[in-house]
Amino acid sequence: MNLRSIIWVVLIAGASLAAGAPGLRAADRRAADLLIEADHVVSMNPEMAVWEPGAVAIRGNTIVAVGDLETVRRQVRARRTERVGNRWILPGLVNLHAHIAMNPMRGVADDMELMAWLRRYIFPLEAKLVNARFVYEASLLGCAELISRGTTTVVDMYYFEDDVARAVREAGLRGWLGQTIIDFKAPDFATPAEALQYTEATMQRWRADPLVRVIPAPHSCYTCSPETLRLAGELAVRFDSPMTYHLAESANEVADVRKRYDASPVEHAARLGLLGKGRLAAHCVQLTPADLGLLQGSGTAVAHNPDSNLKLASGIAPIPEIRRRGIPVGLGTDGAASNNRLDLFAAMDLAAKIHKQRDSDPTVMPARDVVRMATIEGAAAIGAEKQIGSLEPGKQADLIVLDLSGPLYEPVHNIYSHLVYVAHGEAVIGTMVAGRWLMKDRRLLTLDPKRLARLASGHRGEIQRITGGQP
Repeated sequence: MNLRSIIWVVLIAGASLAAGAPGLRAADRRAADLLIEADHVVSMNPEMAVWEPGAVAIRGNTIVAVGDLETVRRQVRARRTERVGNRWILPGLVNLHAHIAMNPMRGVADDMELMAWLRRYIFPLEAKLVNARFVYEASLLGCAELISRGTTTVVDMYYFEDDVARAVREAGLRGWLGQTIIDFKAPDFATPAEALQYTEATMQRWRADPLVRVIPAPHSCYTCSPETLRLAGELAVRFDSPMTYHLAESANEVADVRKRYDASPVEHAARLGLLGKGRLAAHCVQLTPADLGLLQGSGTAVAHNPDSNLKLASGIAPIPEIRRRGIPVGLGTDGAASNNRLDLFAAMDLAAKIHKQRDSDPTVMPARDVVRMATIEGAAAIGAEKQIGSLEPGKQADLIVLDLSGPLYEPVHNIYSHLVYVAHGEAVIGTMVAGRWLMKDRRLLTLDPKRLARLASGHRGEIQRITGGQP
């Protein structure tokens, strides 16, 4: 071979290597640990694509490909394939407001107004019942219900939140977990100063966890002084953290805050710097036009809890108007003590219907929009829409599998209508977070049902001893 030929060989080889390097990287990105194939995949992506049949390819904790079945098969080389057949794959649901450790209290005090429920029953019961052990064990029960009903991400608010975090991490859920800060003696701390100190330490402890974040959760404008609320807000800013709190939940709250501060709860929160991006206000039922204007201009997100708002007769939040104004809003269940279930499918059904009645307009809150609230819009409300809330390449592999076969569900003409008006949490047969199955074929994989049954029985005995067996 002459010198000219050698030079050409070297040049061609170099060009091939240079051109081939990106190809190798692309091929590596297409490698997958798991390929899930289903007759139906609902993406909730910007195009609201539904593929029938479809597939989701996962590597580690991340979606690497999603789309119609044959296209995804060509795109990936999967180590393992699971075929779920005539099932529906959706993004995991995002529950924006819960008190998951309150599960053992469901049914203890029902059919009463919010302030009477809190002050006569719940706060006194918590004072005698709630400790770190109870919170950890009760949170395991709450996590089991969330997983079984398709929730993959939860925003919590309670006491001993480090113990809630332990339970949520053990269960494998994704959580933004709010440590309650309140002005009176609470089950965990006697003063708000102690609660703030604990919150900061717990936020630091969980800061690097990939699934769990602890965040400040001052209870409300009527249970926290302006100073407590300011300090909680400053803590959130210092940690670049979200913050959650109850806001404008009932007429009694509005009257209380107006009497004390000559302002609505929303106006009071605005004066204290509690509105803004990264702030999640739960309920927002009793809002004036001025309140809506303040929320709209601030970036504050809203957690809509239709079940507990109706059950406690707190009212119906003006969610269609909130959405029209571009205020971020998603769905929450609230706690099982006031709902009495952690089922976002039930919340979707109720949210779609009550606003049609409230506005005398059957076209408001269409099913497709309500499913968005439970998925991608819920994710956006906590600033996580780039990580969760839809099935898209690069996002976390948080998904659920629904069985909508059989006479209870078939035929399915419109999947969004079915998800809101027909399905319920019992249709969920699989739940995955960050590429890990937490439940498969309706069998919990991260929690032991026998252990949960023992814990539930023990908590029932504790509550009956405290209440004398009388709800």
